[in-house]
Amino acid sequence: MSEDPLLFQRIAWRVAKQLSETTSGRVVLVTSARPAEGKSFIANALATAFGQQDAGPVALVECSRPENLGVQAGQHPVTWSNMVVDGVVGRPSGNAVTHFRWGGADPSTAFQSTAVARALSALRSQFAFAVLDGPILENCGVLGSVSDGSVLVIDANRTPREIIAGGLQANPIDPKKMLGAVLNNMPRYVPRWLYRRAL
Repeated sequence: MSEDPLLFQRIAWRVAKQLSETTSGRVVLVTSARPAEGKSFIANALATAFGQQDAGPVALVECSRPENLGVQAGQHPVTWSNMVVDGVVGRPSGNAVTHFRWGGADPSTAFQSTAVARALSALRSQFAFAVLDGPILENCGVLGSVSDGSVLVIDANRTPREIIAGGLQANPIDPKKMLGAVLNNMPRYVPRWLYRRAL
């Protein structure tokens, strides 16, 4: 995936347009069929793009164990664990994006509809957009059904179609809530006509 900020601005604009009928804060789940597909990178970039569009406060929430992300400066003291257990979010920070870390929540909470609904309700009350850096598909539980929409991240170089189909079979995403797929590491093939001309 290119790191061109304009690309993520376009993706954020399209996602916002698809969710324009949602009346309160909009919650977008970013997930993938398996680990290390670039899901956290896409979630971060999407949240940053929302923040730059001045549509209101934006939250980036780690909803699974952050294998590649340590606790970073600017993270909110409230965690995903606080949200699912207590329904607590707190006020947005002064930054464009308020970053909530995972915080040691039991991964099984993703399958507890009441707890997840409480957490998302708290997010909607304080943020115009909340981007969930979710677990892989089979561990998403009810996150996909309770969120307003989902973005599926696919590593185009190493994830076969069968893995994606298996993940969607384990935890289907409602087609009406599938906002799109982001192909990460898309190979840049030389067009056949150009190859022939070069010969």
